[in-house]
Amino acid sequence: MTPPRARTWGRVGQTPIVRVRGRGSGRVSMAGMTCYKPGERTRLITLFHRVGIAPRPGWADLARRCFVTVCRLASRVHRNPRPLGTIRDAAYAWRQMVFHPSLCPPEEQRRVIAGLDEETARRPAHVVTRLAPALAGLALVSGGAAFGGDGTADGGRARRFLGWSTDGHWMR
Repeated sequence: MTPPRARTWGRVGQTPIVRVRGRGSGRVSMAGMTCYKPGERTRLITLFHRVGIAPRPGWADLARRCFVTVCRLASRVHRNPRPLGTIRDAAYAWRQMVFHPSLCPPEEQRRVIAGLDEETARRPAHVVTRLAPALAGLALVSGGAAFGGDGTADGGRARRFLGWSTDGHWMR
């Protein structure tokens, strides 16, 4: 499915419809699409918790596996002439990795976050360097701190990990 080409907001009381290219009718109801604000759970994924759906290995295990993917993708940024696609994919995996522990009890959340440093220590130095700002940001946010308007905290040492940037990405 390609991105919408028309307006995405309808009048009050009317479900917005957008045209898309590709197979099917060419029309998609916006009510069926998942939209969310940064830092909030998507409405679709929150249903897992409400109806009691949980993966067999557990949410913490899924978070660890996502972080292994983040590390693997971060290692591909090194000496990559066009790394932005890889950074974007690593940010998607990071977002999933951050979401999974949110469904765990607080003690298990702390264990998952502490285990990320152990996994990072097994990686090459360039991966550790690239992920250090995101890991510092995760540690600060999990402790109750917040990022500034520019997406940084702790004097720029901690950063929000997004898959896009209006100028050069900090992970490059």
